[in-house]
Amino acid sequence: MTCPTILVVSHVAPWPATHGNEIRLQRLLLWLRSRRYRIVLILTLADVDSEQLSLIRSHIDRLEIASPRHPLLCFRSRIGRLRDFIRRALPLGLRTAPSGAGAMHDLADQLCPS
Repeated sequence: MTCPTILVVSHVAPWPATHGNEIRLQRLLLWLRSRRYRIVLILTLADVDSEQLSLIRSHIDRLEIASPRHPLLCFRSRIGRLRDFIRRALPLGLRTAPSGAGAMHDLADQLCPS
């Protein structure tokens, strides 16, 4: 059985964490990892040095960089480009959990218990 994949998009780098948003993102990613989720992180940052990239990659399964000038972030054709970008980032494709059941329901219950 393959691990469920979580796609995370962020405008802040989670490592090294120095501020609140970074710390919260880092904790979320570590928590997902502890629950055995496969993590694909898309950063919308232009300036990330190689040492920082190495540190981030050591904690997640896949890292993609979409700089502010990346076509994904341009207003026109955003949906089509996003779909193409996700297909490249997740070559096995996207799959949704049945309503009310499955991995996403379990994750939602763990993040926001009733």
